[in-house]
Amino acid sequence: MSKNIKHLVVDTTAFIKAASLQDIAENVYTVQEVIDEITNDRQRRKLVVLPYDLIVKDVFTENIKFVTDFSKKTGDYRSLSATDIKVIALTYQLEKEKVGTDHLKTEPTTQKVVKVTGLANYNSNGNSADDSEKINQETGEPSEKTDGETGEVNTVDKIVPQTDNIASNEDNGNDDEEMEAEEIAEQIKNMDIKEENVDEIIVKVNEEEEQSESEEDSDSDSDGGDWITPGNVAEKKKEMELGDFEDKSVEVACTTSDFAMQNVLKQIGLNVTSVDGRIIKHLRTFIFRCTTCFKTTSVMTKVFCPKCGHSTLKKVGVSIDDDGVQHIHINGRKPLTARGKKFSLPTPRGGQHFQYPILTEDQHIHKRFATKLARNKTNAMDPDYTAGFSPFAARDVNSKSAVLGVRANKQDLKYWMKNCYKGKKK
Repeated sequence: MSKNIKHLVVDTTAFIKAASLQDIAENVYTVQEVIDEITNDRQRRKLVVLPYDLIVKDVFTENIKFVTDFSKKTGDYRSLSATDIKVIALTYQLEKEKVGTDHLKTEPTTQKVVKVTGLANYNSNGNSADDSEKINQETGEPSEKTDGETGEVNTVDKIVPQTDNIASNEDNGNDDEEMEAEEIAEQIKNMDIKEENVDEIIVKVNEEEEQSESEEDSDSDSDGGDWITPGNVAEKKKEMELGDFEDKSVEVACTTSDFAMQNVLKQIGLNVTSVDGRIIKHLRTFIFRCTTCFKTTSVMTKVFCPKCGHSTLKKVGVSIDDDGVQHIHINGRKPLTARGKKFSLPTPRGGQHFQYPILTEDQHIHKRFATKLARNKTNAMDPDYTAGFSPFAARDVNSKSAVLGVRANKQDLKYWMKNCYKGKKK
């Protein structure tokens, strides 16, 4: 089997499904975070005895920053984890090293519906000037050009004969309908069948002819296609999916089943493959739709609706047809839920570590600053100072914030959906 991909970046899905990547790629790459996500013992044993060489490569910071900014513009940033961003960044890094960046995009492409108005020889009603003149001539409406009394008389003369013709046509149409009704009634009267003529009309048909006719009908009903059996299910499924996949040779590609990752990769211009090595062609785009005011926004980093201000934004799919019209696809199988709405808002309390629920976009957030004791401990010029990643670094485990699990700049945006009066498990 020919290997269509020269450099393939692999996500966790390929290792979980135990895909035969040695048949579709020459070199297989991944990041360390992907290997760390595999925690199952059976999958780890398979990871040790892979039939190909797995290259673990580091990603440059500039590539991670580019992918992060790009995913925010496409609206997939909130659906991506840190590992997903690193996998995309590694694909971008290999594409930049092996192929180049001339064919890659720095901004996601957006299509908008443009309503064309104010063109020459174009009316707001959708008819051109020539069409309006034709309509005036056919219907006999008076034109704008009139010469005093003679013009008025001429227009009336034009209208009257046409109305006479219309009336005569209506009369002729009614007469024709009456004639057809009379003819049909006479034919029905002549169709009276007497008991003596029944045997002459009914003809006996042989049983052999009936069987041959039934066989012909059954043959005509069958479409001539093959039946789907357990043996050819995989082949039929691939035939049905040929509209979304294609087989071609590429230099660098990434295999993943995450829709958000696929969308970002395709928007950048990178190649995306399925687990079996076929290139994915089509894109999926998402926007936010407010369930309160039904307004949409493409800024996927928002939590509150920019129109009504409520936190009722839901992620919906979007597609654009050939005319450039945007269509929103709402998942009806996922109904709206009122989970957490029955709990009242917590009573405001003082203290340094109390988390107030964020209810509006312009709400003032209580800032937490390091204490004087903590600032004294963080002395980078101290010869005994150890960095934060050192195994000998001193970590705070006794303070109130450490006991409560408070993390700076990580507010719980959906604090109001939890029962604040529920006691902790002991």
